[in-house]
Amino acid sequence: MRAEGIDAQRVVAEQEVELKGMIVDWQDARIIDASIIIEGKNFRRSLVADNIGEFRIALPVGIYKLTVTHPTFKTYVIKKLKVSEATNTVLKVELKVKTPTASGGKCPKGQLCL
Repeated sequence: MRAEGIDAQRVVAEQEVELKGMIVDWQDARIIDASIIIEGKNFRRSLVADNIGEFRIALPVGIYKLTVTHPTFKTYVIKKLKVSEATNTVLKVELKVKTPTASGGKCPKGQLCL
């Protein structure tokens, strides 16, 4: 019985997949310090894109909601991100610049608004 418990633990560990991603703007320029929240059933993790606009996280196989936010850009949401054992590509998230009307008609002080 004890060996069966150990094998079950190994199976659970093998079902974890590394999700890699990059955050870019419309010109493919990397966006650093974007906040990423990944939510699933009984699961919530938050992380920040690194100094080259990339992130990576180990996730159990499943369906997740991914939200990316940054003060200069519009929030990006994927409502049903499927993470499976076959997931091995890099997720590319393209953020759009906030417009002055999106922030109440004014451009926030110190930010570039188009």
